[in-house]
Parts: sequence; structure tokens; C-alpha cells
Amino acid sequence: MTTDPDLHVAVGLVRVDGRYLLASRSPDRPGGGVWELPGGKLHPEESPGRALTRELAEELGIAVTAVEAYPAFDHAQPEYAVRLYPFLVTAYTGEPEGREGQTLRWAAQGELWAEADAMPRANGPLLRHLAGFGLFDPKPG
Repeated sequence: MTTDPDLHVAVGLVRVDGRYLLASRSPDRPGGGVWELPGGKLHPEESPGRALTRELAEELGIAVTAVEAYPAFDHAQPEYAVRLYPFLVTAYTGEPEGREGQTLRWAAQGELWAEADAMPRANGPLLRHLAGFGLFDPKPG
């Protein structure tokens, strides 16, 4: 029997020309200052796709127009369990900007792997999960 995770989070892998958008986590949040993939918590009764659209509009000022959904990924941490709903964002309108004071940067796939251990704890395992579905090459080395 599987228990429902404590948190449900939509994650956007915003890709342009083979590079992925990363945002610095707000310094006042746990793990503040680390790079992370944009997205956020689902509201009660909200679908993952709707949460992704809302979060990217709020955080980055972009309107998502096309995505590819990938299978959800559960990750247990000592403090809580999280279910991540990853989406590859293949089209959007607007220009990404850090609307919540976060710094943004574009990272090549190799940089994602290099950053994975410094990202929030679930991000490295999520990247490996997505590599299993062909989104990324497996971690080098």
C-alpha cells in the first residue's frame, strides 16, 4: 500500500535551444540560494498541469502554450515525502523574469548534472528518473 506524499509539486523543465531554465531559490526558504527547476506546490483539487501553468506565470511571467508530461516521481526525505510532476515546457509566450526576486540562468544538460547534488534534494533523483524516459542522457561518469 502506497501512502500519499505530504507535498505535490509541478516542475517545469523550460527548454530553449538545448538549455534549461534554472532559478535561484529565495534566501528566506529552506535551502535558500540554491539553483532549482521552476514550479511549485499544487493547490487543493488543482491538476498538475494547471499548477505548472499558474506557477510559471506567477514566478516567471510566462504563459505556457505547450508541454510534454512525464511520469510523476515520488521522493522521500527525512522531513517529508514529495511527489513531483515533471513537464518539459516546449513552448511559451513572454520573456522569463524573476518575478519573486530570484535570479534566472540557462544551463546546458551537463550543467544540470553538475548542479544536481547542490539542488534541492529531490532534483538529482528527478533528473535520473527523467533520463530513464529519454529526456536527458544518463549522468556522465
